[in-house]
Amino acid sequence: MKDEIVVLNYKSSGQTKVTADQIETMIPADKWDELAKNDPAPFFSVESIQYPAIGNTHMYGVPGTYDESYFQELANACKIKPIPGSNDGHSDSSKPHNDLFTVGIKIASNGDGTGTAYFKNYIPPTDWQGNSNAGLIRDSKLGLLNFSLVSHPKYQIDQTANGVEYHIIGTNGGDRNDAVEEGSMEQTINSRENLDFSLLRSMINNNKITMDNVDGNIIQNGKISRPVLRQIVSRADCENKSEYSELISMIDKTKNGGRAVELKEAVDMIGVAVKNGQAVFADIAKNAGCEKFVRNEQDDKNAEMVKAINALNLGDKPVETIAKIIAENKSNSEAAVKNKIVAVYGVEEKEINGVKTKNAAYSYAYGKLAGKNGTELDEAMNALKTDDVMKAIRGNQADPFMQVIKTENAQPEEAETTYNGIPVVKIGGK
Repeated sequence: MKDEIVVLNYKSSGQTKVTADQIETMIPADKWDELAKNDPAPFFSVESIQYPAIGNTHMYGVPGTYDESYFQELANACKIKPIPGSNDGHSDSSKPHNDLFTVGIKIASNGDGTGTAYFKNYIPPTDWQGNSNAGLIRDSKLGLLNFSLVSHPKYQIDQTANGVEYHIIGTNGGDRNDAVEEGSMEQTINSRENLDFSLLRSMINNNKITMDNVDGNIIQNGKISRPVLRQIVSRADCENKSEYSELISMIDKTKNGGRAVELKEAVDMIGVAVKNGQAVFADIAKNAGCEKFVRNEQDDKNAEMVKAINALNLGDKPVETIAKIIAENKSNSEAAVKNKIVAVYGVEEKEINGVKTKNAAYSYAYGKLAGKNGTELDEAMNALKTDDVMKAIRGNQADPFMQVIKTENAQPEEAETTYNGIPVVKIGGK
């Protein structure tokens, strides 16, 4: 997909510290033989990129860092086959034409994640259609060529105190090294510290300004991109912040005849930037102090919960209705527990000889069964039958708490029909 591609522009370095002879031709010998067939004097250009390099991600206007591992993977890819390039820049066609080839990459690492990647580019005498490449070779000899790497990237996304940082750490293939129009270096943010601010001021004074952000570069199609300047200034680690801020101020005055940007215009600009994927609305709201008004993941979960509650048709006061339902369920559950206890262990308390007396068996059972229902309640009731504490309580307990007096091999006097005021039911015995 097109939005998975990253682009890193760089300019011909003219005379580099490394010559073509010092860079190994890495592609397989049979492929080199095919490329250089009928070329008695192969011509090579040597270009270089210092890394880590700042360039584009697959999201317009969002910069990323091209780490050493990315260039190492390019070098590994070059060992398998040449990396093709077009003499006519990038192409949107499914089959771009190949007029030049990167046949070797030398990584000069400093051992700390920094270094220089040197590209050995073979420019054949003719392009892919058999037309002369003499002009391309001439421009290379004069140091006028500019190149642009294209890859399907591997990302490492880091969350820092300053926000999200994107690192391009490798490639998934589809690599190209196209020759692009003169001036491509001005369109990159690869070396911001070397920008000529006087030139940028002059461009603004000549109304060379765009409110678009096509590729994340400061200069796009010969114009300065205000959105890119804003993104650079918004970064906490921005160098030359005052200079960039001055450029933004100059653009605003030029664009509006000396007036400040109107609120509606600013809102429209933000809307366009968000729509085009050049900005994230949540980040804009955060910077404007309105983060709490932005819907987040928890808000989505809460909305789903409210939707589910509304589907229950609980009336205008669903919270109160739910509270009543919970209270009723709790009351019913407690009643069920108490009924089971009374049926087996007797009532909670009773007046015996004029004194209200607690039923120890009831109290112990309730402590074991409270809050239980269904199968769990039945299992707990069964467990009480063999509970040692309950056995001890029942062994020492007076029978008046029971509605039925159970006797074992004993019979009251014939004249005795009650026991402490409770009717006696004869069960067993002789």
